[in-house]
Amino acid sequence: ILFAGNDIGVYVSLDGGELWLPFNNGFPYVPVTDLEIHRDKRTLIAGTHGRSMFEISIDNPQPAPVVLAPFGGRVYESGDTIDIEWAGFSGTVRVIYSLDGGTTWDTLGEYTNASRARFIAPFIESNNALVRVEALDESIGAESAPFSIERKVNTDGRGYRGFVAGAVEVRGEKLWAVDRQRERIVTLTLPVLPPSASSVDHPFEPGTILDLAYDPGNDRFYVLLGDTLDFSDAELWIMEIDGAKGSEIPLPVDAVSGVAYSPEGVVIMTPGNDGVGYVLDPSDGSVIRQTGALGADGGIRRVGLAGDGTEYSQIVEDLQPTTPVPDAIQRISLGEDARVTQSVPLVVENGEIINIYGLAYYTSEETGEGIYYLTSTEGKFYIVTVDLISSVTTIREVFSTVSVASITPNPTRGEATLAFTTEEAGSVEIMLFDGEGSQVLPTIRQQAYDGTGEVRLDLESLPSGLYRAVITAENGDRAAATVMVLK
Repeated sequence: ILFAGNDIGVYVSLDGGELWLPFNNGFPYVPVTDLEIHRDKRTLIAGTHGRSMFEISIDNPQPAPVVLAPFGGRVYESGDTIDIEWAGFSGTVRVIYSLDGGTTWDTLGEYTNASRARFIAPFIESNNALVRVEALDESIGAESAPFSIERKVNTDGRGYRGFVAGAVEVRGEKLWAVDRQRERIVTLTLPVLPPSASSVDHPFEPGTILDLAYDPGNDRFYVLLGDTLDFSDAELWIMEIDGAKGSEIPLPVDAVSGVAYSPEGVVIMTPGNDGVGYVLDPSDGSVIRQTGALGADGGIRRVGLAGDGTEYSQIVEDLQPTTPVPDAIQRISLGEDARVTQSVPLVVENGEIINIYGLAYYTSEETGEGIYYLTSTEGKFYIVTVDLISSVTTIREVFSTVSVASITPNPTRGEATLAFTTEEAGSVEIMLFDGEGSQVLPTIRQQAYDGTGEVRLDLESLPSGLYRAVITAENGDRAAATVMVLK
């Protein structure tokens, strides 16, 4: 154990000098000119400049509770991981955070015999964010100094490429972009879309192609045609990579908002918040599988359909119409029931609002990074880089009727209990995702009769790491919290 005096008091280190903590229990903030240990009495004596001497027992030195991180004045961007560290506590503590200078607080979790936690900075502006660590009985506690959170620009405008771009899709290391004014598809090199490009002529009327999907197994495209306003009069055609028109695939519905490839078949999505997913046999259009209605809330228009190998994504316009970031990318599971699993607002530099036309997903072979490519109705290109899992909590801070009260214990070695609250009684669904975005536990359905509830999470089979628990209410609102598994 080491003690040190400085211009503002006394500090103690319990680990040989690796970490220094305030040791100012009842001690004024005053320069300390000398320290001595009375070995018989087992006390520390501090001589000060102008405030006499002080004496304290060192049999079991207890540093004052303190939040070591985050640092005051630091600026985080939405999506950043905010590390929280504390000292001077024993037993179980509660970690809470505020985005409005302490007027309101949200619980991050309860932690036993721990000294650190972390959470993801939400998509919300705050110049006065705080973290507080306190004993469960609130007998002792400590707050961080204020820090800031800024919305991270995740949507980068890449300008025009000499034509009015529409539907887009990825084939290998090329982005195929439909020219809405001519009967051609322009191919651009990924990932930065240099202006020089080649093109392929297609046989469809300009301005009628809504979406493209690439079938890597057969090295061909599926071309969705229809009305660009309401997606009606939909037609689905096969097109070879040289632009040759193949056969038409019969559709089970009149209106289709997007098409994507799946190893099961070709996937289509009907428009609207109650959209239904269909998996079709491309040879004859027969329905292999049909999902239940999406049942999503918010937004006036859902655009496109892009697959990433496990789930699908759509752009939702005006999902949060009263905020500076109204539009969002939503990730959709097309299991037995279609459901939104994650949402991330589109944050564009200078607050630009985009009217989306095309959507495609690309995974870099070199870095493994996932990137979305968008086009606007004006024909402009955008690149969107988002960490969907880490950003799932963004909607809760803007509006939500469900919240995670706590996950205990956290970290855990096997089991944890998730406590939640809802504004009204009803059922909720809980899913757990790993850092790669894969669902790692079966979906849990729980009834909240009085607006509160608890769910037991069996994490025994999971390896060490950070996981994201996502809870969804009946009305589609959702919240999330991080749980750490240690083995």
